[in-house]
Amino acid sequence: MQAMVGWACMKDYDYNDILRRVRGPGQYAGGEVGSVCKDPAQLQARFLLAYPDLYEIGMSYLGTQVLYALVNAEADLAAERVFAPALDMEQALRKAGLPLVSLESRSPMADFDAVGFTLQHELNYPDILVMLEMGGIPWRADERSAAHPVILAGGPGAANPEPLAPALDVVVLGDAEDVLPELLRRLGAARRDGAPRSAQLDAIADLTGVYLPGRYRIRYAPHGAVEAIEPLAGVPERVRRAVVADLDRVPPPERLLVASSRTIHDRLAVEIQRGCTRGCRFCQAGMINRPVRQRSVGKILQAVRDGLRISGHDQVSFLSLSAGDHARILDLLAAFFSEHAEMRIAASLPSLRAETLTAELAELVRTVRKSGFTIAPEAGSDRIRRVINKDLEQADILAAATGAFAAGWRLLKLYFMVGLPTEQPEDHQAIVDLVNEVRRALIAAGHKPQINVGISTFVPKPHTPFQWEAMLTPDASRRIHDGLRGNLRRLGGVKVGWTLSELSWAEGLLSRGDRRQFEALCAIAKSGARLASWNEHFQHESFRQAFDEVKVPGGVDAFYLGSRNPGQLLPWSHLDMGPEEDFLLQERKQALEIQPTPDCLTDVCSNCGACPKGLQPLPDLSPLRVSEPQALQCEVEKGDAVPIRLRMRLSKRAPSSWLGHLEFMRSVHRSLRRAQWPLAFTEGFHPKIKSSFGPPCPSGAESSAEWMDVWLTDCDRPEDLMAALELELPKGVALQEWHMLEADAKALTAMARKVRYRIHLHGVDEKQAKRGCEEMMARESWSLVRTVKKKRKRVELRPSLLGLVVEPGEQGLDAVLDLDMKSASTARPSEVAAEVFGLSLATILREVIEFEDAPVGSGT
Repeated sequence: MQAMVGWACMKDYDYNDILRRVRGPGQYAGGEVGSVCKDPAQLQARFLLAYPDLYEIGMSYLGTQVLYALVNAEADLAAERVFAPALDMEQALRKAGLPLVSLESRSPMADFDAVGFTLQHELNYPDILVMLEMGGIPWRADERSAAHPVILAGGPGAANPEPLAPALDVVVLGDAEDVLPELLRRLGAARRDGAPRSAQLDAIADLTGVYLPGRYRIRYAPHGAVEAIEPLAGVPERVRRAVVADLDRVPPPERLLVASSRTIHDRLAVEIQRGCTRGCRFCQAGMINRPVRQRSVGKILQAVRDGLRISGHDQVSFLSLSAGDHARILDLLAAFFSEHAEMRIAASLPSLRAETLTAELAELVRTVRKSGFTIAPEAGSDRIRRVINKDLEQADILAAATGAFAAGWRLLKLYFMVGLPTEQPEDHQAIVDLVNEVRRALIAAGHKPQINVGISTFVPKPHTPFQWEAMLTPDASRRIHDGLRGNLRRLGGVKVGWTLSELSWAEGLLSRGDRRQFEALCAIAKSGARLASWNEHFQHESFRQAFDEVKVPGGVDAFYLGSRNPGQLLPWSHLDMGPEEDFLLQERKQALEIQPTPDCLTDVCSNCGACPKGLQPLPDLSPLRVSEPQALQCEVEKGDAVPIRLRMRLSKRAPSSWLGHLEFMRSVHRSLRRAQWPLAFTEGFHPKIKSSFGPPCPSGAESSAEWMDVWLTDCDRPEDLMAALELELPKGVALQEWHMLEADAKALTAMARKVRYRIHLHGVDEKQAKRGCEEMMARESWSLVRTVKKKRKRVELRPSLLGLVVEPGEQGLDAVLDLDMKSASTARPSEVAAEVFGLSLATILREVIEFEDAPVGSGT
């Protein structure tokens, strides 16, 4: 598809008008703590990190942080970001004829030297095409000129990028840390020398892990299978992935991005281990990320200190495919809680395997914010778990569940797959029986458990021992799901969730696909079927219609989802992701014979071929020793001192003005932590900063009256606290005044009486504006229908209007609106702007909040 036409010059429009039209504008505003914007004239290359999903997903992905910091640490390189727009943002940009732009400089995607997409999930592929189109970049690589950006891809999907290959210039296989800076530097030099596109690719062709899809010709046999993969122009027959041998040599990001808008994981993520040697035969991540490389405890703890100081987060996530396998996990957690418990910093172990939850580990994590303990048995029967090499017996599962509840958890999440190799109907019943056994064990131990069961369909992934196996059809998958849901729901205290069978079907087609699927992806992108990895957005009919046009023998379901002959050429056979094919075939044989393969981290080497040049799994065996876990007191004793209360008034301008009220609150709380204030905390299991905020300000409105109270344990030198805070406030937020309060000072919300807004009347006739004000104030009634708690309700707003007049402002004509905060329903300034002045979009400033008493008790 050709680039969008008719764009306005980037200097000739107000991007803020677009933000006023969409939900969650903060995700497009940029200006987050830690963001970087460099002068293009001083750079060798500009790189755009493109995540083909929403901001809340992409900013929760550790790879975004790692690559952003990696590139921006280089003086001659710059990285900016762009995320897939939500549907309303896409529509607003298209209607205005405007391109998709970066967050940092609002530059169109086409202005960058390279654009790098993260292939995190196969169903993101249509969004990649839509983002290219909205950025003014042709879909097909062979239709791009030397002036277009070079399109890169990496991430888990690089294990088989073939369905998207016609759109990609470069794919980075494996770990990008050692590859990306040099790749960008070479590309930038070639582009600035005016090199043609082929010469730009020549400049990077010899780098380890670099795969150039356009330089491989794929031939298909009459029966549809891949017949030959022919390298062209001197590229290797097989491309070997890049591997970082030592994680300590690659420190965590020193400059962190701190999301302002909402994200699904609002916490500091620190990678403690890369790779896994457990050998689960279905697990692609465990296969392609071998060998295990562990970061040392000292490096992890330093990364935590630095990350908390920079970000202001109140939770740390220790990331790994299996956190409990880290050789020093007990020492790490003991040191972490000992150092950070006073500031109520919580820990999260999102991938803690059930069999690694020892009594010592349970004791250490008893202060973790327990949103739910997860066990992934994957199968109900011990037999199937042995088939997939899941070293987890039923006794282990029961022990882990009871141990977790004894340590304080009250929610258990159990995850299962259906459609695993050799599965029989009795294995489905075994899932129900296992859940019931867990439930009975917890009740017998005196608990009232809540159990959430997740069910998904097995997808045979490339580079795993099961890559040759068949996948369930959607109909077969749906029948199994329906039966399981019915039986599980009969158990008390059990909730069931599941992945749509049709969604798993589409994932399976693409994960096992080839280049013949590219036109189907184009058709899906043209249909508007975006954000397909979200259940609520997945459009099965669009995918079905598009894939039915892929001409392969027997149809796409039988061809792509059916079993494959071991030894045949596969679409990804030219990509070396570590484990050798002989090892995968041996593992497949072991599975069918129900034989285990030991963990090579703790047992004999399985000779999988993933360790380059003798590199072996690297456990952390350094001599550092910290406090004994059983001696550690994670709880902070309650003091008798009465917290000191301090009141502040902040102002809020762009980009922070685009944040919603809760987002603004979180942003300020992080600032207080970064400023290292002696904060007081609420009591209870999830302690929070003890604070309160004044009435919320509408998203998109600027404000000079953002009031908040915060309680401190000490405040001997408040001037020093204020100076520290001013250095840490997010962009657009400034401290206006502060006061020490008496202990009996009233709450802000109880004192708020009236709020004043200024509405900038751009293009409104003064006489008409004054007449509109007079007519509105003369009304006896004015009501609107609002959605309140998901219900439509008509509310009366006229009593909340205390005053509405027109007067000159700094930028022209202003309407000054006074609203009564004590009314049952208070009008919104945007509603008044639309009703009185006909402004669907309005620039609004919250000028002042008036209180019944002075907003301060006494003091400075």
